[in-house]
Formats: sequence, C-alpha cells, structure tokens
Amino acid sequence: MGTVLAFHQPWRVAEELGMLDYITSGRLEIGVASGVPPEFLFVNIPQDEVRPMYQESIAFLDKALQTKVVTHEGRFWRFKELPVMPQTKRVERRRKWMTIYSDSSCRFAARLGYRVCTGFQSVENATKAFDAYRDEGDKVGFKVGPDDMAIRRHVTLAETDAEALALLQEAMPAERQRMAVTFAPVNERLKTELG
Repeated sequence: MGTVLAFHQPWRVAEELGMLDYITSGRLEIGVASGVPPEFLFVNIPQDEVRPMYQESIAFLDKALQTKVVTHEGRFWRFKELPVMPQTKRVERRRKWMTIYSDSSCRFAARLGYRVCTGFQSVENATKAFDAYRDEGDKVGFKVGPDDMAIRRHVTLAETDAEALALLQEAMPAERQRMAVTFAPVNERLKTELG
C-alpha cells in the first residue's frame, strides 16, 4: 500500500515520487507506511526508533511536497536548504495515503490530512479505526468523506456465492503452503532473535 519510510532516505523518497508524478502526468497517489516489526529486525533498525523515524520522514516529505528547497532539523536528518528535484506537480485533490491499523495511527493521519487504508483486521477493528479517523478529522477541521478511507480485502469472484466459496476452499491449501514457505525464514529469524 505504501513506501515503508524508515527503510529510505526521505529526500530520495521525495525525489522518486516527483519522478513518478511526472511519468504519470500528475496522477500519482502517494502512499506511506510505518511497516511491521519483523521487517526492521532484518535491517537492524531498533524498534523504538521506527515510529519517530516514520513521523520525521513524513514531516520532511510534506515539506518537500510544498517547496523545492527544504530546511529540516530533526533527530535523524538535518538539512539546510536542500533542493528536492523534481518536485511533484501541483494538483487540487488530496492524494496522500497512510496505511493504518490502530486508532492512534488514524488520528495521526487525520491531523496531517492523509487518506487512510487498512487491511488484515476484522470489520469491527477497522470500524473503530475509521471512527477515530472521522472523530479526529472533526476535531482538526479535516472533512473526512468516503473517498478518504479504503480497506484491502482478498476477494474471490464467481457466478454465485457457492461457486466463489468452493473456489476459495480449493485455492486456500496451496495459498497456505506458499505463505508457509515464504515466511519460514522470517519465522526462524524471529525465533532466534527474540527467543
């Protein structure tokens, strides 16, 4: 759904987004994500630095989307009059998305005027997160509409519900096996590192 910002230098992300925006004639939708804990274990980023690094990267990115030259004083990066080229095109619509999971990440997104997308959670939990997003939007004057929220889901289509269910049941064993093979090295590393 989005670029895991802690994996990247924020000025490079801004410049790559600018390039993609020109290639797509201004149609680029920007997506940012904080990532999940196991990802950072593999690249030696301490877990307690992930969220502050993510938030600082967003602060830099938002500045770079507004101006060609960015001055930034933060914990992880410090720049004085850093040129960011190419700059994204100026468009009227909001086009920044944040992958969210919790109420607090939804509130953070609303304060910054980002659209939100979630997945891999129950309808009940997604509803709670989206309610927090709307609530925070009301508090900060960010008018949240249906186009500001999205949810990722696995969808199986067929002529009838029964056929879709049968197709899903047929495909699931192979999908589970593929996932088990894909994530076996991750699980082994987690067991080793975390006990």
